Amino acid sequence: MVGLGVLEALVSAGGFDVHALSRRGGPPGGLSLSRQPWLRAVNWHACDVRDEAPLAQCLKTISPTCAAITIGRLRAWDQLFPSRHSEVEDGAKTPALRALHASQHAGVGRLVYVSGLFPEFTRLPVRRHGPLRWVKAWLAPQQRAKAEVEKAVSGIFPDNNSLIIRAGLVCGRFEIAGRRLWLPPFTHAPRRVDLLRRIVPHAATALEIGEACAGFFRGESSGGVIEGGAVRRDLLAQRH
Repeated sequence: MVGLGVLEALVSAGGFDVHALSRRGGPPGGLSLSRQPWLRAVNWHACDVRDEAPLAQCLKTISPTCAAITIGRLRAWDQLFPSRHSEVEDGAKTPALRALHASQHAGVGRLVYVSGLFPEFTRLPVRRHGPLRWVKAWLAPQQRAKAEVEKAVSGIFPDNNSLIIRAGLVCGRFEIAGRRLWLPPFTHAPRRVDLLRRIVPHAATALEIGEACAGFFRGESSGGVIEGGAVRRDLLAQRH
């Protein structure tokens, strides 16, 4: 979902030759091209970022000047079981690190990493037996994985050449197989997204994240680290 938001924003912004890597070499199955015509402007490549040699060859062919890494889905069910935490952490970390190092070797000049999850929870005091203790434990594998990738991004790309976006929650809507896919539910209406932001201050829409990528790639905004709420504020400031 985040990757689609980035692609749509880059196509809409104009001036970008947009490429996307996916295992199937195309948009998600069932996505309606008639309802999302901008997808036709994206150059799709079949590539699993876990396979280093094919990934390196793919990027050599594309010769990208900018890259956005949006890998790392939330595997909520697996995170309920401590026995699966290492698998969850590996899934959120390894593909992103492979994409990062491949981008470096391909000569990418500007890179965006979409991180997360709920950065506000890391700052809250947690009582030994309080409910937040369980929330933190549930999010811990993803937090560890994304923190490690963030550290690698900062070590490879200087602040002015990299942008880390920490979105506490990502909202979006896409037409898939004739049905609306919402995450979280009912956030397709702007008024409802604003209501959600009162609960999760660092929430951002997938399209807002994409617009932040476009602005950074064009040099209209500086790099470093921004959180979900700041993505929206920065965009509003640019538009005015």
